[in-house]
Amino acid sequence: MKYLVVVLFLAGLVYSKRPAEDEGDESDPDVKDVHIRPQFTNHIRKFAASRQNTRTNAEVKYRFQRYKKNAHLIKEHNIKDTGYRMEENEFMTMSPEERKLRTGLANVTSVVHKRSLSSRSRLQLRDVAPETFDHRNYDRVTPVVNQGECGSCWAYGTVYPLEAAVAMLADQPAVALSVQEILSCAYEDDKDRNGCDGGWYMDGWDYVKTNGRLATDAEIPYLELDMTCEPNIENTANAFKDYKVVEWDRVPMGDDASLMLFSSKHVLGVAVESIGLLFYGSGLFRDDYCETPAAVDHAMTMVGYDKEAWIVKNSWGEEWGNLGYVRMSRAIENHCGISDYAYFPIVEKKEEEKTKMCFYY
Repeated sequence: MKYLVVVLFLAGLVYSKRPAEDEGDESDPDVKDVHIRPQFTNHIRKFAASRQNTRTNAEVKYRFQRYKKNAHLIKEHNIKDTGYRMEENEFMTMSPEERKLRTGLANVTSVVHKRSLSSRSRLQLRDVAPETFDHRNYDRVTPVVNQGECGSCWAYGTVYPLEAAVAMLADQPAVALSVQEILSCAYEDDKDRNGCDGGWYMDGWDYVKTNGRLATDAEIPYLELDMTCEPNIENTANAFKDYKVVEWDRVPMGDDASLMLFSSKHVLGVAVESIGLLFYGSGLFRDDYCETPAAVDHAMTMVGYDKEAWIVKNSWGEEWGNLGYVRMSRAIENHCGISDYAYFPIVEKKEEEKTKMCFYY
């Protein structure tokens, strides 16, 4: 028993090494600091849409203090040779509660569907994955957007793989599908659920499978808030009228080799521990502080990989990361949980109904 205690203690020490933005002086911040104030002012101007509660002097001081500490954290990180750079973004002045609104996975243990790999997917495990692959090279990926103050990452994890699947079947560039329809309708029958409070991409695919429909983003645009379904949604143009979600499947849990193979065949919904990603700017991201197992809290979309990295699309806008993407190092096995909850929808074209003619003599 004492050995277990020692192991847990040491594990806690390792995890505690993650740089903490809130460590340091908690005294009243000097908002007239001539070194920081110009940078803070420029930040507020640049991220005006994310100017959370800065109308009172107390709130301005709070935001200023968070900005100053995070600016120091970023500066210290970039001095080191870690392989990636941190950059300022809209998270600089947010509280932990506000940041949580930019993620959006439901409780892992109670919501995640667990099942064995389907027979058709097991057959694909015999294939050999190409050395590199990127679905963006085949016009299967739509532009990056910002989910805003709504925990809707799971709905983007639903829609992005569907866009790619339809693009492959149609042999046409991907068309943006409606995140808002998934957000509003997937939990319509569950009155205790709210789309902005989080969910899972598998539930979104179940909605499309059951209802046989999904609008384009142009038809039902994203509103950044939870709504009930459109009253006459069945009369809304259906981008899935020629397609159907047959089922959805999962990559074998924690298996990076299978993750690589299925990533070459599908755009995948994945779940990661996101705290280390907040200020990612560019380069090969490596987070040595993720928990084991990872405390996944954010859905993202894997669009491919190269020899060094998983290429992952986010829903925090193009101002974040490398135009909305992160290259997550493949050197760490199951990096931040990326291969624990990797899923994909199985989409097929609807067969044309054949009219059978009967002749009587």
